[in-house]
Amino acid sequence: MGNRLRKTAARKTAAFLLCATLAAQGGATVATGTVAASGTSAIQSELVSVAPVQTNEVLHNPGMGWVLIDNAIPGHLDAGRTGTYPEVDNVAVLTHWGELEPTEGVYDWSLLDDSIEYWANLGKRIHFRISTDAMMISGYGYAKSVPEWLFQQYGVPYQERFDQGYTFKLPDYTNPVFMEKLETFLEAFADRYRDDPRLDIVDLRGYGTWGEWHSGHDFDSYAERISTLRAIIDKWYAAWNGDKILALSNSYEWRSEMTPTVNNPASYEEYMSWSAFDHALTKPNLTFRRDGAAGALREYDRQLLESFFRSNRSLPLIAEFFGGYGYYVGNGSGYTPDSALEEALQLHPNYITMMGHDGDFGAASFYSERPDLIDEGNKRMGYRLVINQAQFPSAVQSGSAFELRQLWSNLGVGRSYKNYPLKLYLTDSSGDTVWSATDENFDMTGVVAGEVYETFSSFELPTSIAPGEYDVRVALVDDQGNPAIRFGIEGRDSENRYLLGKLNVESGSVTMPQDDSIRDAFEGGSFASSQYVGGFQGLGVVTNQPDKVVDGSYSAYGSAPSTQDWSEFLYSDTAKIALEPGTTYTVSFRYKATATPGPNGFYYFLARTGSGSFAHDKGFTTWRDDSGLTRTKTVTFTTDETFQDYYLIWGLRSGGAISIDDIVITKELEAVHDSFESGGLSASRYELGTGQTAGSLSGAAGLHGDWSISSVSDERNFLYSRKNVLKLKKDSVYLVTFRWKPLATPSGGGYFRFGAESKKSGAAPSFVHRWYGASSQEGESRTYVVRTDSFKDYRLVWGLKGGDIAIDDISVIKL
Repeated sequence: MGNRLRKTAARKTAAFLLCATLAAQGGATVATGTVAASGTSAIQSELVSVAPVQTNEVLHNPGMGWVLIDNAIPGHLDAGRTGTYPEVDNVAVLTHWGELEPTEGVYDWSLLDDSIEYWANLGKRIHFRISTDAMMISGYGYAKSVPEWLFQQYGVPYQERFDQGYTFKLPDYTNPVFMEKLETFLEAFADRYRDDPRLDIVDLRGYGTWGEWHSGHDFDSYAERISTLRAIIDKWYAAWNGDKILALSNSYEWRSEMTPTVNNPASYEEYMSWSAFDHALTKPNLTFRRDGAAGALREYDRQLLESFFRSNRSLPLIAEFFGGYGYYVGNGSGYTPDSALEEALQLHPNYITMMGHDGDFGAASFYSERPDLIDEGNKRMGYRLVINQAQFPSAVQSGSAFELRQLWSNLGVGRSYKNYPLKLYLTDSSGDTVWSATDENFDMTGVVAGEVYETFSSFELPTSIAPGEYDVRVALVDDQGNPAIRFGIEGRDSENRYLLGKLNVESGSVTMPQDDSIRDAFEGGSFASSQYVGGFQGLGVVTNQPDKVVDGSYSAYGSAPSTQDWSEFLYSDTAKIALEPGTTYTVSFRYKATATPGPNGFYYFLARTGSGSFAHDKGFTTWRDDSGLTRTKTVTFTTDETFQDYYLIWGLRSGGAISIDDIVITKELEAVHDSFESGGLSASRYELGTGQTAGSLSGAAGLHGDWSISSVSDERNFLYSRKNVLKLKKDSVYLVTFRWKPLATPSGGGYFRFGAESKKSGAAPSFVHRWYGASSQEGESRTYVVRTDSFKDYRLVWGLKGGDIAIDDISVIKL
């Protein structure tokens, strides 16, 4: 991303790409060369820049994938009876309390254990789908409730419900005996399986039919409903004690006859409160699943999943279809299997239950008849990490330090909820490891689609490493230091390491490549020794408190109460950092969120001109992060041509607290930008679609400036780059950033999309970048990486399938 010279000395991680002596305080320029003690010139190192080619293979990484249900109930256990499903990585074992404790205190885990043993021996990960309320499987003629001895022996009250041709009992959850016996069962259940390494997810199925948090026993009041559902959540969570991830269905209550009436909440807050979802959010190892994609989604359940995903907790989301495979094949549902999968993917799942659920009722047919959708789901759910670009020096002196810069993206719709640190290997010509080191600061759990993440990993070579040429390989490794994650790029070896290039280790002095970026890490211990100031009225500080420091000894820090609307705590100092007009910049920084903003609040970053209005703000980026982890943000923006006094801002909306560190500012030399502010397209690099694919130039729709491109229709490509103006070179890689705002919400599996196409290639454009947005969302940025092949006629294209979208502020950077 342009040429990079570290100008600030305060890079606290061990090494620089420059491997030179840095001044002790921020702002100093790094020396560009060294001379050997004998007077001979040092070896000149060049900057190696690698852009790995992406692949289209299924990766089968941990913590994601399709889920098959195995019914561990008498006479219906699958355990391979309907197939082994090699492209399915997870099995959810289903049963309920009544089967597991048929007599009080006497537990029968046999079918559960048989299922676990069979599937785990095939390498599949295990989920538990065990209900402590009613369980109904109509295809088997099976409808049972909690253990019958609760009613017969203890007289627990119950309410009967007739559904799908069956009558079953719903216990009175407020009954103290019921709650006591529930707690005892949950403790026995958790004690048996909490340490089982084969088990990843435990569904919290404690209320309603199938335990899906709807269609349960009535309550006397809203207060009773809320307190009881909170108590059920608490008992489940206490039993497992955070040892396994619990997944709670965030279904809404659809039955109008329920008491009290909860099927039509007047607000998101009522939806959250009435079903105790707000209480569930207080549990650190509890996530959500939606058992109703493609048929039963509403506004508020979507909103909860979107909000949870954007909170950046290191937890997976789970999706399940409303209907079985046959329900979608005939299209009488309004969905096809394809559009049903698309809607499920919009919920950011790491896991999706098979269409058809289990082998007896459609999953086997779905698996055999639609291998294309099995593959598509495996490629797009969860995470699919790619290194878009890597840079490192061609030569390093033994015993000295160097830096590996990486530009990461996630092409999946979810995230890795477990971190796998980056490990670098130097290998010989046979692929054997000569030396390796791990960047323990590397965090992949915050890497999500629609953004890029610029990271800098520093390493120091030992003096013992022999001079010579070595292959540079990288991997993401598990707790034992073994490569664990497959990337969506070429270069993988037999050990799941990825080849990036070659590095020469020299015995003599080495002059490192010049790099023109500006860095600061606050290691001088004050703003005066940095290139930044403490924001509005000095709200920010430089702190050395260990729980607030991102890295090294010091970080910039800001905090505010939730009652404070806007709090700007960190500015770049215009006397030390001059951002040029009409110029594209990339700003990367590390952060650690230490207190969450209030409701509807967020952390934010932007560039602002002191002499212009807020309408000229650039790169406005907001985020939340409840993880407490140290993570990275990368933002690209272009300053307006008429202002020379832009400065950077970090702030808090509605309170919270956050530390900022390791700021890197890069001027992008090969960048073009369009914002359509002339009011016409002739001066831009873009053109509208024609006929049925037309877009329109219209008011800004809440985006920057006075004009943007918008389109509304069923399915169309509405905006193209002009090949004769924006010439995308063959075999090249581009970083494309744009602002967007949904003006109308796509429905029925609809989506927005971006990609690149070449008519000469003869292949249809591959819209791998699809996303969803509701009309209530504010405008925001998305960043994608586009790669061309041997054809010279590539152009960028924006499209949609339903909905209405506005596009503005497009920047294209050649990597």
